[in-house]
Amino acid sequence: RLKLKFNNTRITLTKVEEAQKVIWDESRIALQKVCEQILQYAQNTEDFTLLQPLPEILTEVSGALLFMESEQGYNILQKATRVLEQIIAQNKILTAEQLFLLANTVMSADFFFEQLQQQQPFIANAMNVGSESIAALEKAVA
Repeated sequence: RLKLKFNNTRITLTKVEEAQKVIWDESRIALQKVCEQILQYAQNTEDFTLLQPLPEILTEVSGALLFMESEQGYNILQKATRVLEQIIAQNKILTAEQLFLLANTVMSADFFFEQLQQQQPFIANAMNVGSESIAALEKAVA
């Protein structure tokens, strides 16, 4: 059941839970698109247009993470957004290792939403992997 603080008596708990499920589903779809774009970019690292939509998508998903009370997830994707904006602005080509770190960052958020969808207990290690991956990526592209 719902674990968020909920004070609006005009909205039923069922409606809030339905909205959460939509957020989970939409976020996972968006993160899948990000992963697909990363894979396409890996095949053609000269094509920065493949990276251009990613900051906006990650910003949206970071908001969903914050709504789901994952401040750590929010911060991870906000950092990923800034790193991607920097990479795009500088036309910096990412190495395979850097792409792996970016993918790990994205997948940590996806795993969080998957756990919620499947009503599994939260495994903090997934977000820790995301935090470590984005920190390493920030250092690698600096």
